[in-house]
Amino acid sequence: MKLKLLGNFGACHDFEAKDSNQKEATTMDTKKYEFTNETVQFHDKTLHRIRALRDLGSDVSVVKGTLGGFIESEDNLSHDGNCWVCYGVWISGSVVVSDNAEISGDVNVVGPITFSGNAKVW
Repeated sequence: MKLKLLGNFGACHDFEAKDSNQKEATTMDTKKYEFTNETVQFHDKTLHRIRALRDLGSDVSVVKGTLGGFIESEDNLSHDGNCWVCYGVWISGSVVVSDNAEISGDVNVVGPITFSGNAKVW
């Protein structure tokens, strides 16, 4: 669906709208992590251990093969940027980690909350 919105000074902008349940296709080439077979139960939800599929940027010490924490779904951790959920972390609910944010330590995070930019939580 295409929308045309009239902005300031009469400028016309095209936007593409998509169903809120529709996700952009992510290929294995662009994914930064995968789920391992290791799972845990947390508040009646299944969380999945993640493993890095590639090296991340200089701010985060994550190389291909590094095991991360547990997340409920791919909605919790973006495949873009250098954001990461470290080994001892459990994330569920509507938590979003994006950009270059890093969550580490032995913490359980339940949303709604968003960690973005260069946020660091230890």
